[in-house]
Amino acid sequence: MLESVVPASASIGTRVSWGAILAGSFIALALSFLLGTLGAAVGLSMSQHLQSTTMINGSVIWILLTAVLTLFIGGMVTSLLTLGESKTEAVVHGILMWSVVVGLLFIMGSQGVKSVYSMNYNTLDKAGITKVGGMEPDPSVTPTVSDEQAKRLAWYTFACTWLSMLAASAGAYLGAGPTFRVVIVQRKLAVT
Repeated sequence: MLESVVPASASIGTRVSWGAILAGSFIALALSFLLGTLGAAVGLSMSQHLQSTTMINGSVIWILLTAVLTLFIGGMVTSLLTLGESKTEAVVHGILMWSVVVGLLFIMGSQGVKSVYSMNYNTLDKAGITKVGGMEPDPSVTPTVSDEQAKRLAWYTFACTWLSMLAASAGAYLGAGPTFRVVIVQRKLAVT
């Protein structure tokens, strides 16, 4: 019988399934886009019938529900595509999937801000007056945010970020299958 001996100091590699994490991330982003466009379509259809504060509150609730649902499903997909993980490893995979989604959203958001800044910079003349339509911006239309509103928004953002990470972890936890164990069974061969 030929036996293979592996030294105790040998590396066993990584147990992180990056393919599953990327698949869950892309599914979460795609579902987020799908639900975001649905929310925008419904919101624009109802905008004439609702007050602005109702629209804002509804938008915030829709964004929160979309983030929680899509990251939950992304975490579950990540866990379903990973073979032989324990429940703890599933949660780690869910948090890694959440991190990838947050990183991708940060990159996409910073590119959008860069594009808007570049577009606005190119439309300003030396006096600071916009060239678009030959009109100056109206300061009465510019939205202002009080310090209290900014503090509240910062705390809501912090809470929603944690809630989205917990949703991704919960989805991964629930999507984790049974823990597979390798059991060596010795058989006696009958020699005839």
